[in-house]
Amino acid sequence: SSTCSTCPAFSTSAAKSDDVSNCRCNAGYESFGSGGSVLPTCERCFAGYYKPSAGNFLCDFCLAGTYNDQLSATECINCAAGKYSSQNGASICTDCPDFSTSVAGSDAIDSCKCNAGYSGESQNCLACAFGKYKSNSGSQACVNCPASKTSISEANVDESSCICDVGFGLDQEQNCLACEAGKYKSAQDNSFCLKCPIAK
Repeated sequence: SSTCSTCPAFSTSAAKSDDVSNCRCNAGYESFGSGGSVLPTCERCFAGYYKPSAGNFLCDFCLAGTYNDQLSATECINCAAGKYSSQNGASICTDCPDFSTSVAGSDAIDSCKCNAGYSGESQNCLACAFGKYKSNSGSQACVNCPASKTSISEANVDESSCICDVGFGLDQEQNCLACEAGKYKSAQDNSFCLKCPIAK
């Protein structure tokens, strides 16, 4: 009686197979054989490539916006938010430039947008200056704090960073109003105007 032979390394076959040509390279392995009497040679997919199912065919490259950094991969992974890959067959994703980010699966540096608090294009994002803020990501300009308000730091992300300027004090409704005659305020903060000292 005859015995069953084992398929070549990294390949398999269906039940009742009667020839080596029925052996198929596993998922994650590509074939360099021609079938028939020639044993298929199954090799690992390189990093940046994948093969999702068994069969005697070559691995496919990961599309731009995806990657894998493993051998014998069966799928590609979307680049994480804040990264991108612009070429097919990527084994790593590239970080967005400083102070910018992107959505997952981005396939170009132009997908990177300036963070909140920064304005400009993705490759040259600049912090919002004192007295300005920006709440959303993108290339739009920073917004001025309301009149009579300023900020004491850069890269502010919302209007709450704006505080009463020198000579303006906070009133009961949380508005910044000019100090009345006989009062003053020398600091940039949300404090009240002070009475001028009485001369002795």
